[in-house]
Order: sequence, then structure tokens, then C-alpha cells
Amino acid sequence: MKPLFTVAILLPLAVTTACKKDDARAGAAEAKAAEPAAPPAKLTWARLGGLGLEAQVPDGTTVDDNTAGAGFPAATLWTSPTTFVMGAGELSPLQPDLAAAKGEIQKDPNPFKRFTKEEPTEGGWRLEYELESMIDQTPLYGVQIRTTIDGQPWECGSNTSSPAERAQVISICASLRKAS
Repeated sequence: MKPLFTVAILLPLAVTTACKKDDARAGAAEAKAAEPAAPPAKLTWARLGGLGLEAQVPDGTTVDDNTAGAGFPAATLWTSPTTFVMGAGELSPLQPDLAAAKGEIQKDPNPFKRFTKEEPTEGGWRLEYELESMIDQTPLYGVQIRTTIDGQPWECGSNTSSPAERAQVISICASLRKAS
């Protein structure tokens, strides 16, 4: 009869202890959520190598002009998240229209899930989409923005790990303009 007595005493104690741990975790999560968000990064205008463009990027962003190696106007903006800009040229992967761009996105090595935004714009489009990482099967949030600057088509975008990072890429891409 002792084992039953022991279970009768220890089971409520174990449940109470587990609930206290859950309460502590919940309290820690609430405290973290209540912490003030980190201040937004200071933004600065950066020239995109020899592309004749500039973009508003977080301070400390490094820009690589990849034109020589790519065979078309291209730049990598090393920030978080990394953002890519490319223009038209002989070897350029730019697609001629929105339908072709959507088809190309669906060929990404990361399995395509769905488009969440398909918006034609003056001089281009804005596509937002979701993929699944081929490495760890986590969600990826992609964006491709086509714009026209001085009659030339440009694409800007990236695949990111969160909607918040995608919003940062959208902000960078929306700021593209002719270099002053």
C-alpha cells in the first residue's frame, strides 16, 4: 500500500512544480515582450558601386559591386538581411514581365509555397512569397521588387527568415534612386 500512498502524495507535488515552471517561463516571456524594442538602425544613403544608383541602408552596410563577375549590373548589400540589386544586361536574369518573374521565383531551389502579394506597379511589380528552406525546412519570406529608373529596369530583393526582415528589404528596395 505504500507505493500507492507515495504516488498519491508525489503526483500533486509534481503537477504543482510543473505549473510553477510554466508560470516562470510565461513570466519571463512576458517580461521580454515588455522590454523596449531596440532602437531602429540609423539609415544612410549608400552608392551601389558603379551602378549609378543609391539606396537608403542601415549605417555600416557594405556594398559590393558584382557587375564584373556577373556580366550585368549587380550589387550585394551586406546588411541584415543581405539584399541584392540587379539590372538589365547581356547575361542578366531579369524576366520580361510579371508572369515570367513569378515562374522564375517558383524555380527557386528552396521549395516554393505561395505568393502572398502580387502587385503591379508603375514601371514594375512587387512580389512577396513564401518558401521552405531546403536546409532546415523553416519558412523563408521572399520579396522581389522591379522598378524602372531612368528608363532602365532594376530588381531588388532577398529571401529572409522573418516577415520583419522582409519589411527591411522592402524599405531598402523602395528607396532605390538615381545616384546624386
